[in-house]
Amino acid sequence: MRKILILATVFSFFSCSAYAVKAYFHHAQFFAPTVGTYVETYLAIAPGSVAYKTNEMGKLQASVEVTMLFVSNEEIKEYRKYNILSPEIDTTLRNMPQGFIDLQRIPLSGGSYNFELIIKDNYANDSVTFSYKDIITISITENQLSFSGIEPAEKFYPSETATKYTKSGYEIIPFVSNFYPDNLNSLSFYSELYFLDKEIGQDSSFLI
Repeated sequence: MRKILILATVFSFFSCSAYAVKAYFHHAQFFAPTVGTYVETYLAIAPGSVAYKTNEMGKLQASVEVTMLFVSNEEIKEYRKYNILSPEIDTTLRNMPQGFIDLQRIPLSGGSYNFELIIKDNYANDSVTFSYKDIITISITENQLSFSGIEPAEKFYPSETATKYTKSGYEIIPFVSNFYPDNLNSLSFYSELYFLDKEIGQDSSFLI
């Protein structure tokens, strides 16, 4: 039962609304031999909730400032501050995207971190800084059988070109929302299993 509860908790999402801005946030822990443990963060911005300005190409585009803090023992261990630009749209607003998604991979060693997410609309005159706080735990132990976190997927397909969304030869587009529509017939997700050879030996059969 403990394993079932662990898997169930990773499907928690945070939806934040700071005045006009609406965003959805999710995270998952992973491991890579050349990096060690790290956290992936998934952030989706609702395109109709932010302000747009005309860019140099004559297209409308939104800009959101994102700040992430990872604090342990009152010390900032990792820090990210960057802008997310929306896809360009024409002035008729006919090609408004469903959302624009940001993915970050942030190295973090094992332990618990006080996490703070700050989101600001760069183009809204009445924009006010919004802060969300949570605890993020990295629990993968090297050379011990472990699952990664679970990344809900909007879609996935084989990919020969590596992008920030590529894993194991597939392009995996995160599903970042707290709502699953009625027309959704399946739930897709991505997860990894580590150090199985330490548990059952090399080239052994196993069942998940």
